[in-house]
Amino acid sequence: MTYEEFNTMTDAILENCKDVLRLKAGEYANEKDRLCQFKQIAPLINETPEQVLIGMWLKHVQSICEYVNVLSKGKSISIEKWDEKIIDSINYMVLLRGLLVEKESIKYTLGE
Repeated sequence: MTYEEFNTMTDAILENCKDVLRLKAGEYANEKDRLCQFKQIAPLINETPEQVLIGMWLKHVQSICEYVNVLSKGKSISIEKWDEKIIDSINYMVLLRGLLVEKESIKYTLGE
C-alpha cells in the first residue's frame, strides 16, 4: 500500500468513525452528557465508567481476534464486517479519552 493509499484509507476511516459516533450518540447518550451510558452502568456493577467502557470495548476486540483467526484459516470476511468492528473499537478509545479528560477536568476543579 502506498503512502497516498494509506492516507486516503485513514481519512475515510476517521470520517466513518465521526459519523458512527454522531449516530450512536442518539442511541446511547442523553442531551446533557455524551458519556452517560458508562456512568449510569458503573454503579450497577460496582465498577468505574472507564472499566465499563473497557468491558464493552473488549467485545469488539474479541470479535476482531476471531476474525483474524478465521482469516488465518484461509476464510474471508467482508470488509464491511471488519470495518464495523474496527471503527467501533477506535470509537471506544475516543470515548475513553473523553472520560479521562472529563475526570482530569473534575479533579483539577476540585483542587486535587
